[in-house]
Amino acid sequence: AKAMNIINDLKNALSHFEAAGKDRGELQYLGKAATNGLLARTYLYLENWDEARNYAEQALKTAVLLL
Repeated sequence: AKAMNIINDLKNALSHFEAAGKDRGELQYLGKAATNGLLARTYLYLENWDEARNYAEQALKTAVLLL
């Protein structure tokens, strides 16, 4: 139950990034790459390998764009 709360909160955060149309860079403490990374980690703990991989790939894709 707690893991689902975490997942819902992180997905909600991602939807706000998408609604804003971009990642705000240094203007916040947690960006899209970190949010996707936390989702990947959460799904790893839940042993949901497909979702873990999906969010890990999104985290890497977003992080590369920031470099």
